Amino acid sequence: LVERLERLPEDDPQIAVLLDIAGSMIGSAEEPLVEKLVTFLLRGCASPTAVIQKRSYRTLATLLQLEHPLLHRPETIAALMQTLADTVTLTDPAARKERFRVYLALPDDAVLFTGDDQLLATILPEVVLAVKDVNQRTRQEAFDLVARLGRLAAGADRLDAFLGMAMAGLAAKTPTMISATVMVLARLAFDHSED
Repeated sequence: LVERLERLPEDDPQIAVLLDIAGSMIGSAEEPLVEKLVTFLLRGCASPTAVIQKRSYRTLATLLQLEHPLLHRPETIAALMQTLADTVTLTDPAARKERFRVYLALPDDAVLFTGDDQLLATILPEVVLAVKDVNQRTRQEAFDLVARLGRLAAGADRLDAFLGMAMAGLAAKTPTMISATVMVLARLAFDHSED
């Protein structure tokens, strides 16, 4: 299956179907096969085709939720985080919800408060804007991600730094970003009123 995926052209619509099949069979796959699939999925996140991006993110989220050991290796997490940072501006709106599912499925020790504030600063505007998304499920995933990031920041004694990054959206040029920032700050204030 993975070999067939690798042979297809980058924008072939069959890739989406094959990724769905791979996602359903991945729980019983051997590690070398999963490693090849993860490499393909990371490339798929940058695909110009929305459906391939969406399926790539969905399959990565499934792998993370299954807690496959390969995806908990530091080098795999680092490659995944780098891909997520590199594809912020490339992500099609149709794939955004699945992208947020990947963030939500990452293990706590891998998420964003490991001293790399640059990564957080890269993805935070995307998450903040998504709370105003047209798609209700994307909005919900964005709010869930904001809540998780707030909990992780509070747990790492970095809540003030996180709030400072979130407040930067108040200086935005567009009313949409300002409004989204107010919504995010309200959610964080509600969640951390005791902190």
